[in-house]
Amino acid sequence: MATTKFLARDLAISVRTAVGPDVFTPILGLDTLTHSPATEKADTTGFDEDGRATHIVAQRSESWELAGKALLDVAAVGEGKDPGQKAVEVLADAVGAAAEGRFQLVDPAGNKREFSATVEHTRPGGGHNDGATWGATLEMTGPAVYTPSVA
Repeated sequence: MATTKFLARDLAISVRTAVGPDVFTPILGLDTLTHSPATEKADTTGFDEDGRATHIVAQRSESWELAGKALLDVAAVGEGKDPGQKAVEVLADAVGAAAEGRFQLVDPAGNKREFSATVEHTRPGGGHNDGATWGATLEMTGPAVYTPSVA
């Protein structure tokens, strides 16, 4: 089996829009998808460490930054927003348990990484001659579930 490089645009991220069976809706309009892991460490350094720091990993966290262009069907009745972008915006406006969504990231080989996250959303904006931007930060809550592709 040969491995190869792939383009970031070949990653697909979706948000769950229906449960039982799960329905994931693609979040379209993106031009940037950035993963940001973080680690919180407990300092375990004692006097007998001879000036060398020691620690234990206490907690790990991850977030995903989504950025791109706002998609809107101006001829549509109602809002006319991209369904994936709209579902993310609904999560960003919610509080309590309703603010936690389920997301799925799929690579070009079909490997899936599914996770729960809360959302912060950036409303459309931009300069005079720019396409209106759209963005969201997904802060994972709990572990991700990795499912390798079935050949």
